[in-house]
Amino acid sequence: MSIGSSDEWVAKLCNDVTELKIASASVAEKLDIIKSGFEKIEKSMESLTSATAKQETRITVLEQRVIEIQSNYPQNLNEDFAIIKSQMLGFQKLMWIVSTSMVGLIIKTLYDAMP
Repeated sequence: MSIGSSDEWVAKLCNDVTELKIASASVAEKLDIIKSGFEKIEKSMESLTSATAKQETRITVLEQRVIEIQSNYPQNLNEDFAIIKSQMLGFQKLMWIVSTSMVGLIIKTLYDAMP
């Protein structure tokens, strides 16, 4: 019985070794899949890093352009606009007075022209 028993043990051991080989092959395949996934992630990160660097360069260039444009503005531009606005208000009042006077003169002339 001991021989049958050892034969059974050998057969069982062979089956277990075969299952272990299958399991390790499956694990190896999964590791390969994970490795390729990580490689894709690394490539994507490199691409993202490149794109980010390009965007940072663009932002830097735009910031420099904004500084250049702001330095080309006249010094007291806001004050000049305030002065122009006040002058325009004065001209509007003057035009209102002149137009009102003209309308009044036309009405007076028409009234005087009536018999």
